[in-house]
Amino acid sequence: MRLHRQPRVPLRPRLRRHRHLPDKPEKLAKFREQEGLKVTLLADPAKETLEAYGAFGEKKLYGKTVTGVIRSTVIVDEQGKVERALYNVKATGHVAKIIKDLGL
Repeated sequence: MRLHRQPRVPLRPRLRRHRHLPDKPEKLAKFREQEGLKVTLLADPAKETLEAYGAFGEKKLYGKTVTGVIRSTVIVDEQGKVERALYNVKATGHVAKIIKDLGL
């Protein structure tokens, strides 16, 4: 199940879910509205944040090397320090793993 489609999960105080995407704010706002999403979508058309977190670069797609968003989860603590980073995650079972790992 995709994180933005996950039923409401009680989060630890001050824990937030965000998705960084290399799209313009207008496109994300339209997508969020169409899909009825509750998760915050953060526009990063310059890909600065995605690259800083290692979530944009070369990846394999159907056997070809392409450049794009690397599906990942980065958990950042209240001080802004990366607590955990998981890359090339699979959608199936990932949300359940994160919920278990975080003790939610």
